[in-house]
Amino acid sequence: MEDLIDTDNAYTEQIKSLTSQLQQCETKIMDLEDRSRSSNIRLRGIPETVLQADLLSYIHCFFRTLVPKVHTDMLLLDHLHRVPKPQQIVASLPRDVLLKAHYFHVKDLLMKRSRTAKDLPAEYSSIKLFSDLSAATLRQRKAFQRVTETLCANHVLYRWGFPIRLIASRNRTTKVIHTVEEGLNLLRQWNMPTVGDTQTSKPPRQVDKDWHTTH
Repeated sequence: MEDLIDTDNAYTEQIKSLTSQLQQCETKIMDLEDRSRSSNIRLRGIPETVLQADLLSYIHCFFRTLVPKVHTDMLLLDHLHRVPKPQQIVASLPRDVLLKAHYFHVKDLLMKRSRTAKDLPAEYSSIKLFSDLSAATLRQRKAFQRVTETLCANHVLYRWGFPIRLIASRNRTTKVIHTVEEGLNLLRQWNMPTVGDTQTSKPPRQVDKDWHTTH
């Protein structure tokens, strides 16, 4: 019987090791995919009345308004097109436009300017810019929603790092959060209450020689 228990525990450890290796591979693939999209911008709010043939000139006009000090030659785009609309999105909303900026520093400038611009003409005021992230990254970021919402409610600045990690700054101190559990623990240290109970997955159990379960 002890041999069976030893074998079972060995399999449990092997499963833990393989699970960890799989997670590392998935994280690496996700990081590579996001890096390949690093120059992409997703624009939301461009009316469907702007046809594909007119998209390039429309977006160039918008970008020149957003960053007037950037020379037109630097606003080079490698490609752009509208993307299919998810089924859950209201039919009346326009499809997003996906584009790739030729110069990354210009893409970065556009993203920063879009967050602070308040003086845009009415025709551009409803357009929002987003980073083009993989579906896996979006799912993992959504898992941090309780943490990010609590940080926002307490006016704590944060930003995302790659691969998935949350970088929060408070009282001249920067904390790097790798998991949701780490984030919830940090919120407790900062006395910032969150809604709901923490739910964490339990690792496989091992069995000892006296038939008690250990974790």
